[in-house]
Amino acid sequence: MLGNRSSEQFNVLFDVLSAIAEKAGNRFELAEKMRVSPQVIGRQVKLLRDQFGMKIKSSTKYGYSIEDWGIIDPIRFTEHRQMVVKKTQDG
Repeated sequence: MLGNRSSEQFNVLFDVLSAIAEKAGNRFELAEKMRVSPQVIGRQVKLLRDQFGMKIKSSTKYGYSIEDWGIIDPIRFTEHRQMVVKKTQDG
């Protein structure tokens, strides 16, 4: 079982990945939307690239786009995130 801090870090990481998958914007737009610093977004993207083998293209004008999901299955990830969001909304 993950500790609270580790769990929160994974939540931020997966929130960033969800936002990128939804083409939610560039680093600054994502930071504003998620209420974190642009540096946090940058670190999470680096982690996704380095640890999960993802190929994420970045553009200041167009934002991030996923070219390769690496070891993450995009369909299962999306299904899991939808379930997590639903549980959070249901309380």
